[in-house]
Amino acid sequence: MRALSSLVLIATACSCPRPDPGPQPHYAEFGPLTHAVVQGDRATIAELARRLDGGDPVRNVTASGHQAELDLHSAAGFLMVILHDSEAGEGLAAVARSCGGCHQAEGVRYGGSSSGSTQQHGRRFDQALHALEQGEPAGIEAALAGLEAVSFPEAGAPVAVGAQGLRTALLELEGAPADRLEGAVGVVYGACVGCHGRE
Repeated sequence: MRALSSLVLIATACSCPRPDPGPQPHYAEFGPLTHAVVQGDRATIAELARRLDGGDPVRNVTASGHQAELDLHSAAGFLMVILHDSEAGEGLAAVARSCGGCHQAEGVRYGGSSSGSTQQHGRRFDQALHALEQGEPAGIEAALAGLEAVSFPEAGAPVAVGAQGLRTALLELEGAPADRLEGAVGVVYGACVGCHGRE
């Protein structure tokens, strides 16, 4: 009898209508993924990208938003198999741009998920990443202007050479503003490890 009561209770519980939990957090691994790219931790990048690829989709998304989600999953797949730090930067930029594409398609105002840096050049790079996530044309233009004014610390010849190489790569970017910003974020975050070293 006790076993039968338990079965009835389980059956009743399973047949009850389930409340809608509302909007679910999705792609919450983006912040930690950004940190892993900066650190050059390829094993963590691959693991976080795998979990990012399994992020909860947005409900009732438009066709443009759905395409942006497919782009995000493609970028996450790319991050799972990277071989070089520069590829990690490119993959992170592609993920951020796909987020921005969805946010724009869905009319979502989103504040971004990566944290600011205490260094002036780090803050500007972070703003560029946020601008890609938001996908707003005005923010993209402002981020590009901000990258042109990036300052680097006086830290000897290796840093000066690295900074000059980064500046040259940023100036060589061509195309529409969103394309240039995606390229800039890819170059910048791909160069983080080369400048700061691995922890």
